[in-house]
Amino acid sequence: MLSYLKRHLRGIAITAGITGGVYILGKYAKWKIEEFKDKVGAERTAKENMKRRFLQRQNDCTYVVLPLLSSIGEQLWSEIDIESIIGKLQRAKGNQSSTPTTSPSSSGVLVKHKDHQITDVPVEGEKKAESEVGYESSDQNSSQTPPLLSKKEKLKLWNEVKIKSLTRTISSIYLLTFLTILTHVQLNLLGRFNYLYSVLSLTERDKETTIQIQPAKGIVLSPDNEKNYLFFTWWLLNVGWKRVVERVNIVVERIVTDIPINRELSYKDFVWLISEIRGQIDGSDDIEGESMLQGFRNVMLPETLSEELDVLRQVGEDEPIIDGELRKLLDETKDFLDSPDFKVVQSACLTAGFDLFQNDMYPHFILLENDEENIQPPGKIINLAMLLPDLSKQAHVIINGVPNRYLEAVKNVKEFQEFTAIIYSSFDDVL
Repeated sequence: MLSYLKRHLRGIAITAGITGGVYILGKYAKWKIEEFKDKVGAERTAKENMKRRFLQRQNDCTYVVLPLLSSIGEQLWSEIDIESIIGKLQRAKGNQSSTPTTSPSSSGVLVKHKDHQITDVPVEGEKKAESEVGYESSDQNSSQTPPLLSKKEKLKLWNEVKIKSLTRTISSIYLLTFLTILTHVQLNLLGRFNYLYSVLSLTERDKETTIQIQPAKGIVLSPDNEKNYLFFTWWLLNVGWKRVVERVNIVVERIVTDIPINRELSYKDFVWLISEIRGQIDGSDDIEGESMLQGFRNVMLPETLSEELDVLRQVGEDEPIIDGELRKLLDETKDFLDSPDFKVVQSACLTAGFDLFQNDMYPHFILLENDEENIQPPGKIINLAMLLPDLSKQAHVIINGVPNRYLEAVKNVKEFQEFTAIIYSSFDDVL
């Protein structure tokens, strides 16, 4: 046996070495495979956790936007009061209908006749205006005799309704879009910090040891700065919205002032009119030197340090200070709003809002099958004066709709979802 071992010692050693090597390599491979599985599982868990947190953050944005929309709506109704003008026209109609010179079938305000002249709107037309705008004369005025209005005065009032209805409804779309965007940018920036802090504070359970990590500087935000950062929404709610309304009103007056109140519109005409107004709001460069899209940031956020400090004073800070942490948040927000990608996102969100608005108005241009008296071809032609009550009412749907379909339409824009995901996952500037 010994002689056999001596003769084959070299071969046995080689065989043992190979066998041992294969065993060690097998163990190493098994260890690497297990390590890879653990890594993949950890990454999957991290991605799922991040996705869950991100989706929850978007839901939080919705709950924040809704009450802020109501605040803007109250100011918008007060600033652009259409209902009082409609009420004045209705009271004047009621007085005229009691005079012998006005027949019951033609009493009211304005209507388009075959000779293309403006005369009194039929009674049924005014009932439509009253029911859809939601105005009802008060009891205290019912006992008083309303003043008579000449046709010139009525025409002036209806032109006011025309301009204000378009201004209020189109401004509502812009304001809802801007408020939704700003809120999502703010909350996703803050959500990113919260997510990073939670990741760095995890316990490594597999090794049964607690990871003691001091969070990197800049990852944990102070509660005061987080609160003050969110307070900058005050600017849009109290200053920026007025700039939006002013710009929209300038463009609306420019385009529709010369359009007669008795102009008949097809749906194609209506879409062209809205598109023309939006095109000048977004792209014109002769209103205060820049277009809405180019000058968007000063609607959303203050531009100067004095304006920023004034915001903090308005929300209750006696001695406002913008330290490095808050300054970084504000500057990063402005960088996102100034980025080329954001202009694409903003345009897509506005398009979603305007498309929904035009779709909501489309039923007014559809002929009813049982309307035997109407001999017009498919594609109803509607008088602009008769469209205004529905147009004015749409602003309430945009701001106060429950559920708010316009808010959901903006949130579901693909470009907007991708943009908010980039904000939430942009860790390079934090770590």
